[in-house]
Amino acid sequence: MQLRDGHLWLSPSDLSAHLACPYLTRLELEAARAERSRPHGRDKLADLVAKKGDEHEAAFLADLQAEDREVVEIPFDDGGFEQAATRTEAAMRAGADVIYQATFARDGWRGRADFLIRVEEPSDLGTWSYEVWDTKLARSAKPAAVLQLTFYSEEVARIQGRLPERLHVVPGTMIVETYRPGDFAAFLRTAQNRLRTYLAAPPDIYPWPCGHCSRCDYIPVCRQRWEDDDHLTLVASIRRDHVEKLNGVGVETLEGLAASPATLTVPRVALPMLDALRKLPRFQALLVHPAR
Repeated sequence: MQLRDGHLWLSPSDLSAHLACPYLTRLELEAARAERSRPHGRDKLADLVAKKGDEHEAAFLADLQAEDREVVEIPFDDGGFEQAATRTEAAMRAGADVIYQATFARDGWRGRADFLIRVEEPSDLGTWSYEVWDTKLARSAKPAAVLQLTFYSEEVARIQGRLPERLHVVPGTMIVETYRPGDFAAFLRTAQNRLRTYLAAPPDIYPWPCGHCSRCDYIPVCRQRWEDDDHLTLVASIRRDHVEKLNGVGVETLEGLAASPATLTVPRVALPMLDALRKLPRFQALLVHPAR
């Protein structure tokens, strides 16, 4: 997400991030508006995940090069997205076998696809066309990843005059998964509209832990917020519905949970579960203050 000349540019990654964690969108918007600084360093786990993802992508690129295919890499230099997008289109029209880091920029959206791979199916380009390939470290493709590739497939369609029949995800297992971009086009438009609506008037929401936290650069920001608030999300393995039910009976912090009486009852939370949750903050407090 980037603000340039008063215009907010979005990427497919912004869209995926929003679907995973709306609060991340709020943080990125604040950073784009220079209301907060972007993290200078990643959390160790997020850094490890990013490193392994780069290695996975490099391994797939090496496999393509070993097949003696012509690989055209699109550089990203001072010309920025616009120049890289022009180079991508030129490589497509020239019929390159593989286009690495294919770049697109149009109508407030821009991004870089891992690979475009030529297929011998006719299009406005000639006797060939292109399909989008992407490497993902996960064991299987996630819906957000397929949505990203659908965006790139539609950009490819704009240039070659026809929507690719297929898109491909190479997960960590190296077992290629193939999907039809036409099956996801309507959902892509809905998700894009939802993101634009959110950005027009960002709601006041809380940073709940989610599956994206392990690879999020902003996790130190959210973790500090939880610690400052003494928030119940810090209780190991607690579920969001448990937090909300505890809030409903006036328990909103770790201290409040640890000090809650044994007679406390919470609607739709079994007593053994409540007792287990109550003991965890007390144990955490002993770890921090062993003399107590």
